[in-house]
Amino acid sequence: MGNSIVFNNDDQASVKESIIQITTGWFDPNKIYFSLKESGITNRLKFWSETECLLESISNELSIAPQDFNRKFKESCQRLDLRLMAYHCTRSGRPEDFINNGILPLSEPMLWVFLSELADAFPAFSLSDEDKERVILRITQTDTWIGRQTVTGIGPNFFLSYQDAIKQDHDFLRNGSEIWWTCADSLLQYCSEKNIALPTADRNELRAKISQNMSPLVIFCSIPFSFLSDDPYYSGCMLKSYFDYLDPEDDFLEGGGLDLKGKKLDPQYIVDIERL
Repeated sequence: MGNSIVFNNDDQASVKESIIQITTGWFDPNKIYFSLKESGITNRLKFWSETECLLESISNELSIAPQDFNRKFKESCQRLDLRLMAYHCTRSGRPEDFINNGILPLSEPMLWVFLSELADAFPAFSLSDEDKERVILRITQTDTWIGRQTVTGIGPNFFLSYQDAIKQDHDFLRNGSEIWWTCADSLLQYCSEKNIALPTADRNELRAKISQNMSPLVIFCSIPFSFLSDDPYYSGCMLKSYFDYLDPEDDFLEGGGLDLKGKKLDPQYIVDIERL
């Protein structure tokens, strides 16, 4: 990673060093925070829960428009080659695929991966290539798939905190990719129509059985800030972490996350892969 700065949300020293370097020669983040605290602004839940509120409050203190603040913050991060530690959660029988190919956005080739993992889970079950193509066509015509492609972005998604990544109550770690619900439903429907026997006809059981054959993985990544969109959410997350460490009394902080909005993350940015 050379001389780049790494922002690690779980490491107080890393958070402080990153924000100090970003703001050096621009503004004093400590002075800004305690000024906002004295005026009661940091006591508002919106300050912590809404990025727009936090950035507008800081911008007002600096007499700068919020969009100009976000632009300048991003430029500073890029100048420093700042990277964010982030954690991608999934299940896979072949973690080496990530080392070789990186973390890929949702795409039709990923559906072939789903069907190959299905074969790993149920060795006695098989589909012809023609059947697989028809199942994939059906999946890509669902509202969920179309929505992910055109409205909400296509990932990949990351947690900003390792502590959030390893919680058992989120779907990525427990079951794998969130698109699997759509895959399982389309597969069940297709097999029912074609009288193809599946090991189970229950969508929950099908997905659970596939998951059982693959290890839950947490993939440690160092993501350049320059890869992120212009969304002010990311700078807001970093500043909230800094303020939270600076003054734990105002502990309203919730975990944040990143979405690469369809960009692939190359293998060179993968630091480690942990099996849980």
